[in-house]
Amino acid sequence: MAEEIFTRWIEQVYTTEEHEIDCKQLQNFLPAFVDAELNGERLPHTAVIQTHLQHCPDCQEIYEGLNLVVRAEAELPSLTMD
Repeated sequence: MAEEIFTRWIEQVYTTEEHEIDCKQLQNFLPAFVDAELNGERLPHTAVIQTHLQHCPDCQEIYEGLNLVVRAEAELPSLTMD
Protein backbone atom coordinates (compact mmCIF):
# COMPACT_ATOMS: atom_id res chain seq x y z
CA MET A 1 0.00 0.00 0.00
CA ALA A 2 2.75 2.46 0.93
CA GLU A 3 4.51 1.72 -2.34
CA GLU A 4 1.34 2.54 -4.31
CA ILE A 5 0.94 5.84 -2.49
CA PHE A 6 4.59 6.71 -3.05
CA THR A 7 4.35 5.82 -6.74
CA ARG A 8 1.24 7.97 -7.17
CA TRP A 9 2.94 10.85 -5.37
CA ILE A 10 6.02 10.61 -7.62
CA GLU A 11 3.79 10.55 -10.72
CA GLN A 12 2.01 13.67 -9.51
CA VAL A 13 5.31 15.46 -8.95
CA TYR A 14 6.54 14.63 -12.45
CA THR A 15 3.26 15.52 -14.13
CA THR A 16 2.96 18.88 -12.39
CA GLU A 17 2.30 21.62 -14.90
CA GLU A 18 2.99 25.34 -14.76
CA HIS A 19 -0.67 26.29 -14.43
CA GLU A 20 -2.30 24.05 -11.87
CA ILE A 21 -4.96 24.31 -9.24
CA ASP A 22 -5.12 22.56 -5.90
CA CYS A 23 -8.06 20.55 -4.57
CA LYS A 24 -9.59 23.50 -2.73
CA GLN A 25 -9.49 25.68 -5.85
CA LEU A 26 -10.93 22.89 -7.97
CA GLN A 27 -13.79 22.34 -5.57
CA ASN A 28 -14.62 26.05 -5.76
CA PHE A 29 -14.75 25.84 -9.58
CA LEU A 30 -16.57 22.50 -9.71
CA PRO A 31 -20.23 23.65 -9.55
CA ALA A 32 -19.70 26.13 -12.40
CA PHE A 33 -17.72 23.53 -14.35
CA VAL A 34 -20.46 20.91 -14.06
CA ASP A 35 -23.13 23.47 -15.03
CA ALA A 36 -21.05 24.55 -18.03
CA GLU A 37 -20.63 20.93 -19.14
CA LEU A 38 -24.36 20.33 -18.83
CA ASN A 39 -25.03 23.41 -21.00
CA GLY A 40 -22.37 22.49 -23.57
CA GLU A 41 -20.18 25.44 -22.59
CA ARG A 42 -16.48 25.67 -21.90
CA LEU A 43 -14.98 27.72 -19.07
CA PRO A 44 -11.65 29.56 -19.47
CA HIS A 45 -10.03 27.16 -16.98
CA THR A 46 -11.63 23.93 -18.29
CA ALA A 47 -8.29 22.40 -19.32
CA VAL A 48 -6.77 23.00 -15.89
CA ILE A 49 -9.81 21.47 -14.18
CA GLN A 50 -9.75 18.41 -16.46
CA THR A 51 -6.03 17.91 -15.82
CA HIS A 52 -6.55 18.05 -12.07
CA LEU A 53 -9.43 15.57 -12.28
CA GLN A 54 -7.27 13.14 -14.27
CA HIS A 55 -4.63 13.14 -11.53
CA CYS A 56 -6.72 13.36 -8.36
CA PRO A 57 -8.99 10.43 -7.52
CA ASP A 58 -10.56 12.28 -4.57
CA CYS A 59 -11.63 15.26 -6.68
CA GLN A 60 -12.72 12.92 -9.49
CA GLU A 61 -15.05 11.19 -7.03
CA ILE A 62 -16.50 14.54 -5.89
CA TYR A 63 -16.93 15.60 -9.53
CA GLU A 64 -18.73 12.37 -10.44
CA GLY A 65 -21.10 12.72 -7.48
CA LEU A 66 -21.89 16.36 -8.23
CA ASN A 67 -22.31 15.59 -11.92
CA LEU A 68 -24.76 12.80 -11.09
CA VAL A 69 -26.83 15.06 -8.80
CA VAL A 70 -26.92 17.97 -11.27
CA ARG A 71 -27.93 15.72 -14.17
CA ALA A 72 -30.63 14.04 -12.09
CA GLU A 73 -31.92 17.44 -10.99
CA ALA A 74 -32.04 18.62 -14.61
CA GLU A 75 -34.31 15.69 -15.46
CA LEU A 76 -36.86 16.51 -12.75
CA PRO A 77 -40.10 18.08 -13.93
CA SER A 78 -40.32 21.76 -13.10
CA LEU A 79 -42.77 22.78 -10.42
CA THR A 80 -45.17 25.58 -11.14
CA MET A 81 -47.07 27.56 -8.57
CA ASP A 82 -50.70 27.78 -9.66
